[in-house]
Amino acid sequence: MLFCNGEAIVGKNLEDILFLKRVLESEIFWFYIVSTSKPYSSNFYSLSKNYIKKFSLPEFTHQEKRFVIQEGSAKTVFQFLLKKYGLSSEEVLDA
Repeated sequence: MLFCNGEAIVGKNLEDILFLKRVLESEIFWFYIVSTSKPYSSNFYSLSKNYIKKFSLPEFTHQEKRFVIQEGSAKTVFQFLLKKYGLSSEEVLDA
């Protein structure tokens, strides 16, 4: 179970939860929130379930999930996720 701010995500196994945690901590997820969520003052955005539940994941192999979980560098994971989502670093970081 991954629990944060009154919301919970329940997975089938620990690997899926750890993988999802890493994706949700990435700039990719923040790009999604900034692009779709309701902005508030001082650069705060709504993280309500209505926004989060529409966030999607492309297909990942077991090896790709292990890489995302085990890779120590957040920058390397970010570069990998950019390719999986078909995004450029400019469009994500400039959001």
